[in-house]
Amino acid sequence: MLMFSHKLKQAIKKVLTVTGLHSIPWKYIPNGVYVFNYHRIGERNSCQFDREVFSCSTRAFEEQCLFIKNNFQVISLEELETIINNNKQHENRYAVFTFDDGYIDNFTEAFPVLKKHGISASFYVATDFVGSELIPWWDEIAYILRLSCGSSYQLPSKATVYNLELNNLEAVISRIIYDAKRLKSVTVLEVLDDIRAKFPEEARSISNVNQQLFMDWEQLCEMTSAGMNIGSHTLSHQMLSQLSLELQERELKVSKEIIEKNIPALVSSVVYPVGRKHCYTSDTCRLAALLGYKFGFNNEPGRITSKSNSHDLNRYCIGSDDIVELKLSILFNL
Repeated sequence: MLMFSHKLKQAIKKVLTVTGLHSIPWKYIPNGVYVFNYHRIGERNSCQFDREVFSCSTRAFEEQCLFIKNNFQVISLEELETIINNNKQHENRYAVFTFDDGYIDNFTEAFPVLKKHGISASFYVATDFVGSELIPWWDEIAYILRLSCGSSYQLPSKATVYNLELNNLEAVISRIIYDAKRLKSVTVLEVLDDIRAKFPEEARSISNVNQQLFMDWEQLCEMTSAGMNIGSHTLSHQMLSQLSLELQERELKVSKEIIEKNIPALVSSVVYPVGRKHCYTSDTCRLAALLGYKFGFNNEPGRITSKSNSHDLNRYCIGSDDIVELKLSILFNL
């Protein structure tokens, strides 16, 4: 989740709560399509990997589903296509549910809640992870750094020294991952290699981890049969802006082919990994269109209007159990 956005939400929330303005009437929220993006669902504090990937607890997810369902018209990806193709001013407030990465808790925690409340959602998977024992780069970084408490770390090509102290360990791990995504001359995979080299004993211990992190094809097919949509999150979840056009095309093209080979449905949309503006380019969006994707989603906050680029669509990224923070995301585009 975005650290600055979270801190800003907390500051605004405090002001609105003190002044009593936190219950702004929803009739003033403009029409348009609001795409809500989730990652992991469950209890973050018991996770040995990247805890910032957790959007909310299972209990809070159900509360948020009911809140969104009561305040928006929830639509499927197919209905979104119809609305966008109409190319006219939106006459209602629509909501779309999306999930990134394909963690297994999407199946065990989120899927039952969605079925219970008759909500269709789209799940975006990085095909290298599906049914595998791979641990993604961000989770491995968090795992190694958490075991390295008491040490310090310095990112390649960056002067900042991060002290991994017990009293601020989680915040420092989040900051390192956040900053690693923004390095211009070093890729995130090179950062992972650097961390492995600097903390070799901790890095080796990850081989003892015996935990299925991601859904498999059987689970994805079950969700498809229940009315859920499966989309591409590329092959390897690398930031596309750090790749050549040739490699970007491969990530987009082959992942689509693999999903369509394994589930009984066509893949109509893609989510660009990490999804902030620096993580993909206009060429990425152009390639997505050429390869047959009807939609491409980023992770920038904002509603979709009739003027939106269908291969560069905004989403609101959920990162808290708190309904008030969800409201603030919508009200202030955070």
